[in-house]
Amino acid sequence: MKNINISQYYLSEDNFKKLYKQFGYSAYGYYHAIINQLLKQDNYLYEFSKMNKLSRDTKIQRKKLEKFIEVCFQTFNKQGFALLSGNDKYFWNDMILIKSQHKTKKIERKILRGRKKNPVSESIKLNNAELVNLTKKQYDKLIYKYGQIFINNAINILNEWLKQKTNYSIRYLNKNNYGHFRSDSWIMTETKRILQCYEFQPVYTPDGPISIPKVL
Repeated sequence: MKNINISQYYLSEDNFKKLYKQFGYSAYGYYHAIINQLLKQDNYLYEFSKMNKLSRDTKIQRKKLEKFIEVCFQTFNKQGFALLSGNDKYFWNDMILIKSQHKTKKIERKILRGRKKNPVSESIKLNNAELVNLTKKQYDKLIYKYGQIFINNAINILNEWLKQKTNYSIRYLNKNNYGHFRSDSWIMTETKRILQCYEFQPVYTPDGPISIPKVL
């Protein structure tokens, strides 16, 4: 399991009362068994196609597990997030996604400081991404590795986050942004997630969720 303190995801009294009405005291165990499994996933997303495995790992009957997840989709915490969220392919916990991205800040800054610096003057102009700085070589390398649609969406996400000009994002304005496109960065994780969603989904940045349309 990744080094994330599960106590951050304890059920509030109000949430527990709602789940208790349908699942009794087992609700507490069900919820935290599921959270434990989400924390073990590389991208913190769990595939619905693996529900049999989840049932075995949590020792929860599949039908009861599916019903519990469905109720969690409709139960919201004080921050306004559902206990669990999902689409046709995956389900996840929004707070885990947000907190895991916050944890990468120090690592990300350290990597970016140690990377060979590319002057902003060498950056190419990117369509509808005026705040993102990449050299032609960097851009071509990303396209070759991830594909045009994926990278265009990733660039769009980064650009929209930079537009927020928060205390964190403002640090990366007018700098080369190639380091943000590491395969394990929050930008790449969010790009993968929203491209697998049919319906609109918010993007979870280190500063919280923002609304960003897909780029096709």
